[in-house]
Amino acid sequence: MKPYFSIGSTQFQTYGIIIIVSFFLSIFLLKYLFKKREIKMDFLYYSSVLLICGFLGAKLFYLIEPPQNGNFFDKVINFNSGFTLYGFLLSSFFITYLFFKKTKKIMFSAMDALVISISIGIFLGKIACLSVGCCYGEPTSNTFLYISFTNPLSTAFPQYEKLFPSQIVEGVIAMGLFIVLVFLEFKHSRPGIQFVLFILLYPTFRFFTEFYRGDINRGFIMNGILSLSQLYCLITFILSIAILFFYRFYNSKNNLFD
Repeated sequence: MKPYFSIGSTQFQTYGIIIIVSFFLSIFLLKYLFKKREIKMDFLYYSSVLLICGFLGAKLFYLIEPPQNGNFFDKVINFNSGFTLYGFLLSSFFITYLFFKKTKKIMFSAMDALVISISIGIFLGKIACLSVGCCYGEPTSNTFLYISFTNPLSTAFPQYEKLFPSQIVEGVIAMGLFIVLVFLEFKHSRPGIQFVLFILLYPTFRFFTEFYRGDINRGFIMNGILSLSQLYCLITFILSIAILFFYRFYNSKNNLFD
């Protein structure tokens, strides 16, 4: 809950620094996994395109979701908030698909590595959200599971009141997924299992935690029943079921990974 920190006379935005760290940590982990899986390609070119498109996708989804007040240009250059996770996810999956679509086995192996690195990135991203107060939860009467924001620069509302710790809960979920995916990495599971597991489980957990979010300006559909993030969760969940169906029933007949 510290939007800014200082080193000497220089002040830094906590959110932006953590997001940058999460990007590069995820890339280093992805490089290690590619090497471990013997995926041969120009990793510098791939990772550069991945980061640029992921960043643009995360920012684009933020700009097009709900109508927001403020100067459009200021929102574009703001690094203290203003990134949408699903924008980054979809951009990353699409770029990886384009790079490896010629060989499905390698493509699914690359997707597996990608979701492992993304999981740790989500965890750090939620710490970034916690630092600035964005993605905050709704008021709660729970005397155990809550958090209060007291910094006047925090974007959480209302301050000094008990709020559902949505950032912490989603961060714990991301770390749990990371541990499960790493465990499967050492079990040498078949290509595609980790990817499908991630796009099956993360949207499921995220769908339900969205009900406890208090930042209602993030956009809703169906007369305010579902948030836009929940719509993305449903689409991703349906996609994961479709992939799992083809993975399970058509792989042996059609040589899906050859």
